[in-house]
Amino acid sequence: MPANPLLQTGLDLSEEILDVYIEVGIDDLKEDWNQVAYFYLRQAHQALRAVNIILPYGLVTPSKVLVRYLFELAVRLRFMEASPKDRVPDFLSHSRLTDSANIDLNHKIQDLHEQGDYADATKLMVPGQGWGKLNEMCEELELLDHYWTVYRISSEQAHGGGHRMALDSLIVYGLEQLPHWEPPGVLHTAITYYIWVVNINLKLFPSLASKFSFDADWQDRLKAFTDNIQSMLSTS
Repeated sequence: MPANPLLQTGLDLSEEILDVYIEVGIDDLKEDWNQVAYFYLRQAHQALRAVNIILPYGLVTPSKVLVRYLFELAVRLRFMEASPKDRVPDFLSHSRLTDSANIDLNHKIQDLHEQGDYADATKLMVPGQGWGKLNEMCEELELLDHYWTVYRISSEQAHGGGHRMALDSLIVYGLEQLPHWEPPGVLHTAITYYIWVVNINLKLFPSLASKFSFDADWQDRLKAFTDNIQSMLSTS
């Protein structure tokens, strides 16, 4: 059990919503929008699971990078949900492997792999530029507060920037300690973004509704968890 009891509370809450079988029927995936939402759910599920595994070991910065990933998944999905007919095809057009019928391209990628030319194979697999600007999506969705307080800071850490280096140095030399509220706060943020992804999937796949433990008891415990973190923040 982590030394931080509040973190353990969050881990218990997180495990309850991760301990589900999220497979859907192949017939449910005929529409592109359904496919994107479902595979984003799978990615979000893996990310939250990873946070649960590494955060108890005090690996806060890597956990924040995973939270950043969860945020990107959630924002993109919410942005597409606002106009799936227009935005899903545009999103998929930025992925060079969305068309499984492109036999020539797939064979070329396979040949390059077999030749050991992984760089050129990757160039064919990965789009030349990303889809949309996240800050613009956040502005439309009125999520700029999340963008500046979660995404930008964790992006700096993900890309090896110098943010918090001074504080990390103090922690290494025993002159400062990681705030007690930070690990459970990171987990709370991860759970929040995961739920955003789940809720969109529940609209598309009603069969999943019975598998997630978002009952009244879980909601009450999540609120208590949230209130405890906010209380620690206000007194720090």
